[in-house]
Amino acid sequence: MFNNLQTNKPLWRANWYLYKDPELFSPLSEEFSHTTNKEFFEGDFWVRVERQTLMRLPEY
Repeated sequence: MFNNLQTNKPLWRANWYLYKDPELFSPLSEEFSHTTNKEFFEGDFWVRVERQTLMRLPEY
């Protein structure tokens, strides 16, 4: 991915996750990533969306 970056063409990527806790530091737990337990998915969730913009800097 980084080898193809150009100085005149920004690249962006995005991802999103569902969280059960509004804390900013909330690593995904093993329970969340592998559960099929219906009760775990009841109640409130928070969606965290991240966007990154990457661009190669010119060489001087």
